Amino acid sequence: DLATLEAFREYVNAGSGADEYFKLTADIDMSEKYGADIGGSEVSWTPIGNDANQFKGNFDGGGHKISGLYINSTSDYQGLFGYVGEGGTVQDLGVDGTVSGSGFVGGVVGINNGTVTSCYNTGDVSGNGYVGGVVGYNGGTVTNCYNTGTVRDINDANEQAATGYQIGGVAGGNDRTVTNCYYLTGTAVGGINGADAEGGAEAKTAAEFATQSTFVGWDFDGTWSMDNFHGRPVLTAIAETDYFSGEGTAESPYLIPDLATLEAFREYVNAGSG
Repeated sequence: DLATLEAFREYVNAGSGADEYFKLTADIDMSEKYGADIGGSEVSWTPIGNDANQFKGNFDGGGHKISGLYINSTSDYQGLFGYVGEGGTVQDLGVDGTVSGSGFVGGVVGINNGTVTSCYNTGDVSGNGYVGGVVGYNGGTVTNCYNTGTVRDINDANEQAATGYQIGGVAGGNDRTVTNCYYLTGTAVGGINGADAEGGAEAKTAAEFATQSTFVGWDFDGTWSMDNFHGRPVLTAIAETDYFSGEGTAESPYLIPDLATLEAFREYVNAGSG
């Protein structure tokens, strides 16, 4: 739960967790505790890991999703994880929310010098430099990840900055390895620092996101599955396909009982389905 995630963060930020293993066992919604207006006050998430105490352990998201992430900061190293150091790993994790910081800002990880694999971000990310949908800056390895959230320079009038501003749909900057990663067309002007990299970080349309063959080298036998409602892959433990009951026929139509289901229906249609 959220309290355990917070305790994990405090453990790491106190300098512990190197070479240790951690696993998320359920989806977590942060929105009741973190946001622009929580009881009349803004409450931002403090990232896991920082420049002084980098995360150097192994975090397995277990195919789950952390939603409601909210960060509005003027500091560097912002994301669910602020700083993943050498030997650190973040894997099999989905993230959704809003992240805004100064430099080294990412939906999943602000700065990565370890490994980020089989992760995705669907939230909006903004900052002043080294801003990426998945990782802000990569000095390690990023593989089989995607982003569908808007990535922008907070000082740019056109929001999505061009080459030279270290803004990217997948990674703002990269000095090592990014492989088989994708971002939704229109959410950023390039995959890494304003430009796509074939086989590394490439733009894909909504129709391509809804097609399994787009995701070259991804494990659809165990790690990922295609979610036809959202028109994109999801990790296998994430029950994002359970929004609709019914079969989508005249005799048994999909039922839409609440706002979350209506929003899922909208994404389903806007991805070209329905």
